[in-house]
Amino acid sequence: MHTLAALPRIAVGTGAFRYAPAVMAEEVPGARRILAICDSAVREHEAVTACLNQMVEGGAEVSVRMVSGEPVVGDVDAGVLAAQQMRADVVLAIGGGSAIDLAKLVASVGARLEPAAHYALAKNPMPSGLPVFAVPTTSGTGAEVTRTAVAADTEGRKFWFYGDVLKPRCVFLDPALTIGLPASVTAITGLDALVHAVEAATNVNAFAANTFYALKAARLIKAHLPRVVAAPDDLAAREAMQLAACWAGVAIDNAGCAIAHGAGHALASLGKIPHGQAVTVALLATLPTTIQQCGDPAAEVFDELASMFGVANRAALPDALDGFVRGLGVALSVGGYGIGPGDAGSLAGEMLEPQNSFGFDGAGLSADMATALSVAQRVLAYG
Repeated sequence: MHTLAALPRIAVGTGAFRYAPAVMAEEVPGARRILAICDSAVREHEAVTACLNQMVEGGAEVSVRMVSGEPVVGDVDAGVLAAQQMRADVVLAIGGGSAIDLAKLVASVGARLEPAAHYALAKNPMPSGLPVFAVPTTSGTGAEVTRTAVAADTEGRKFWFYGDVLKPRCVFLDPALTIGLPASVTAITGLDALVHAVEAATNVNAFAANTFYALKAARLIKAHLPRVVAAPDDLAAREAMQLAACWAGVAIDNAGCAIAHGAGHALASLGKIPHGQAVTVALLATLPTTIQQCGDPAAEVFDELASMFGVANRAALPDALDGFVRGLGVALSVGGYGIGPGDAGSLAGEMLEPQNSFGFDGAGLSADMATALSVAQRVLAYG
């Protein structure tokens, strides 16, 4: 039996964020102390300023913590201290996946005295904490609808956290907040969502009811990601991409990821490569073998993806996706980040670490050095 997890309350459309104060008051009556974790790139956005001011004018106490770049466990612990000092009632996340992940972890970990590292890799159950209201300003991670969060240690190794309590209470998909993203960020975050969709629909945990969300996300990305890169002010295309990231997030929340994300997370331990670029290269490098070895129903899904991307069958899908990515102007190599073929052993070793070995499980691969080294060599040689 398969079960689709419950979705948060989701508001969609241009201007949706302006209703956040009313929705928060409805969902958490009496909430007056709001900890806002905000991506520094959007803090001065007119809509963000207006909404935070509206909360203050309505009698709320709002404390804003800024985040730039991917969070580390120390950021979580610092955020927890801030939440406890102000006795926060809710946590509001405004930004990309980093801001949302940080908010989710602060809201949960703040309910206990243990530091964030105590809960990494599901070593201990995540505690039930404060409600989170998520406002994604990129279209990629789907963090607004998942039960997972990621934070790195001081050496850059990414650790995942998991628990039902991490899923936000409400989500506001406001495409106006994504206007102004650099084209490169738009492309890379959109590709992260595409990798989510492909992996969730074809890994060993895939099931039909969830694949519906994954394929819907992939169709939206195929149709609208080139448009938002070329015409960044197109609000309809922006909204479609926010929905795509959201549905792809639903898909991985129910079925998880596979080898591309395991390898992508491992790459982050070797160099500061953007997450979306890392997982895209890893997907393309491993896709021919994955397609060759897959059985039904994954083979049928790969055929459907092939048709979606304009080719006759799944054997032609890797080249079609390669062309799609290159058409967005994204580099398909990790060589520009100080990582090269000579790092295959290091990458393989990182892939076998507990925080990354989920990729082998999702792909149905043996988590041994020979397999990891084969994958690592393909990833590092791609492009």
